Amino acid sequence: MTRLSTVAKLSFFALSFSSCESWAAPVELGCSGAWWNTKENVENEPVHDLLLTVDIEAGKVSGSYGVFKITHVTNGMVFFERPYEESGRIVGQVRGHINRLSGETLVESSRDEEKSPITVYQLQCQRPLF
Repeated sequence: MTRLSTVAKLSFFALSFSSCESWAAPVELGCSGAWWNTKENVENEPVHDLLLTVDIEAGKVSGSYGVFKITHVTNGMVFFERPYEESGRIVGQVRGHINRLSGETLVESSRDEEKSPITVYQLQCQRPLF
């Protein structure tokens, strides 16, 4: 993994930190929104209470849909990906990004030979309130 800049680490999830937390600590986000799958003719299915843990220091985003490698971090975005598997074979990529200010999150699964994504998750993520 590329070494992340101090600025990237310090500016992680401006919307989700309180002043007493460590800037490098993993952040848990609660996400809701919708998903669709072009192969199965599924459209606008609701997603509720999906948890994502973003760990800049470890270079990963994890949740119920697997563990993703963080590929790039900017002041405004976190980009991540992992292989897309079918029947135990890698056939493409799952890529996503989280807007660190608004919490808008997009995750797309694509097969290598197809131009359009198969499955898309469009989510709004935020720090759960305790």
